[in-house]
Amino acid sequence: MEYLDVMRQDTERLGDNIEQILQLGRIEEKKVEPDVRLIGVRTAIEEFLDRNKHNFKDLQVSYLHLEEDAFIDFDPKLFDILLMNIFTNAIRYNSKAQKKVEVIFQKSKNFGELFFVDNGDGVEEKELKNIFKKFYQVGRSSKGSGVGLYMATQIMKIHSGRITASSEGKGKGLTLKLLLKLHKKD
Repeated sequence: MEYLDVMRQDTERLGDNIEQILQLGRIEEKKVEPDVRLIGVRTAIEEFLDRNKHNFKDLQVSYLHLEEDAFIDFDPKLFDILLMNIFTNAIRYNSKAQKKVEVIFQKSKNFGELFFVDNGDGVEEKELKNIFKKFYQVGRSSKGSGVGLYMATQIMKIHSGRITASSEGKGKGLTLKLLLKLHKKD
């Protein structure tokens, strides 16, 4: 039975990938009107990881400064796509036995900075400016399609946000920083 569950989950993941590619086309053509809702950041991340635990069973996720009161206005389905790309890359580009991501949140008056810090293979500084380009792959690896971080950039743009990356070099992990508009309390 366990194998059937894995097969079903993989079939769902492939269906999600197809939907992601179709969604990217709609985003690029500006045909996406995000279904913006109030999202609790930590809750959304935890629920996403729970729904997709078969994909991330080997990933250790920890949280820092991500309180229960961190809320953003974001399309939940697009937030899931964003998280899928970030966490998938944290595993895919990590040759260490114990794969880790630390999720850090910093709040200012109107914006939140959400950091995803992994202990993966890292990226050379000269490559950093290219990793958000469509179809770009670091070192021309065959590990991914080169659309994940490009899609993340497009999703952030339609939510008036931004995504950036930093790394101290090969073997030293990658940090993705999302600049998000916080939910304004009435």
